[in-house]
Amino acid sequence: WPATMAFTCAASPLRPSEAIHVNQEGYTSSDYKRAMVGFYLGSGGELNLAAGTPFTIVDANTGTTAYSGTLTSRPDVGFTVLPAPYQKVLQADFSSLTASGEYCLKVPGLGASLPFLISPSMAMTFARAYALGLYNQRCGCAVTLPYSRHEHGACHTAAASIPVPQASFTNTWSNIVSTNSDYASNPRHTAPRLQSQATQRYPYVRTGAWDVSGGHHDAGDYSKYTTNSAQLIESLTFAADSLPGAGDLDNLGIPESGDGKSDLLQEAKYEADFLAKMQDTDGGFYFLVYPRDRKYEDNVLPDAGDPQVVFPKTTSATAAAVGALAGLGSSPRFKAQYPAAAASYVAKAQAG
Repeated sequence: WPATMAFTCAASPLRPSEAIHVNQEGYTSSDYKRAMVGFYLGSGGELNLAAGTPFTIVDANTGTTAYSGTLTSRPDVGFTVLPAPYQKVLQADFSSLTASGEYCLKVPGLGASLPFLISPSMAMTFARAYALGLYNQRCGCAVTLPYSRHEHGACHTAAASIPVPQASFTNTWSNIVSTNSDYASNPRHTAPRLQSQATQRYPYVRTGAWDVSGGHHDAGDYSKYTTNSAQLIESLTFAADSLPGAGDLDNLGIPESGDGKSDLLQEAKYEADFLAKMQDTDGGFYFLVYPRDRKYEDNVLPDAGDPQVVFPKTTSATAAAVGALAGLGSSPRFKAQYPAAAASYVAKAQAG
């Protein structure tokens, strides 16, 4: 290299170390606070660190020591490979440090962690990240700035087909049959196997196409499972009704934030409005919204998604949907904020 180029290295006690692993988001004041110390050296194996090594938590701005402790051994368990990995990992427990601030974890001879926060407001970081994740998974609407940088237009707004007669949906019925290919070896399957339109235990009543837009994509392939939809509604309803302060949150950074209503229940309502559409006229609920012509939409953006179908009704899907809609419709907070929707959900549940 040129003679004018110089390389320097600062041997600072607070030099960031790749061997010191803290929660980068931070820690809530009253929660457990633990960090891991360890490093894999490739062909050199694990960095050999001694339990009992001291560590300190220092103020990230002044270097003042706020807490002192010793590292303890924390070998991982459950691996069957040899040599077992993560056997020389050490743990720093500083749970008793509750004062809010920006800190670094310092280990003599290794350096320090990157700065992290201790604050009672850290829980809000996780809540907002979870809310953003759900917003990004919304189906049937545009996802836009300033709420998300992963923008796309409204998706999957066309009505989904009811796949009858079978002769017109051969690919769909092939996928339906493949989902219960373990029928013969699974003792849970006591009913006749679903392998055709004629062998449905709960035949389709509605025909043609039906609007099942809305809700949240189950994953990156955009399918929507009724049982998973119900679980999401139940989780959000439980949190809003039972966790102190959760139902009051109206600042999670979703489009509905700031309107005076519970953000958790509004996200639950977005899912429940979709789930209510999954009910056939006999009260049963379709199991799944799925691509019509293949198994997964794994190479297109949501707003360029495939035509869709609904899979047949099942006992488990109907039971899950009934429970979720009854639960949300009976929520005292939800009934106060959305009385008409609450009554509609309860009616749907009773019909199921």
